[in-house]
Amino acid sequence: MIYICSKCKSEKVNIEDKILCPKCHKKYIDELNGVKEPKQRHPFEGEKGMRFKNRFLAEFGECCERCGTTYRSILQVHHVKPFSKFPHLSYDYENLDVLCKKCNQHIGNSGLVDYERKIKTETFNL
Repeated sequence: MIYICSKCKSEKVNIEDKILCPKCHKKYIDELNGVKEPKQRHPFEGEKGMRFKNRFLAEFGECCERCGTTYRSILQVHHVKPFSKFPHLSYDYENLDVLCKKCNQHIGNSGLVDYERKIKTETFNL
């Protein structure tokens, strides 16, 4: 018989408890024991990340790729596939776009691409 996890709705559920999948069950037990998951660090924190972000914006940050605003002070580097789920793509040019703060917040981690993306090729190393 297939049971559905009550938390994440996956079909892989421990037969013993018939409520949570193994991943959600572990999180539940960890929460009961006071174990907290370490917060994932943003890839643009730290010296290397800031240097990468600043060079990327200097090279490709003339305007927001979604709305076209040219206010450089509000331009940000956006991860098309969120770094929290795809950390190996954090510095991949094919996964990065330049968006203004408003557009970046609107899109968030949705993976939505409702604008024409510019083609970017790597031209520098850290």
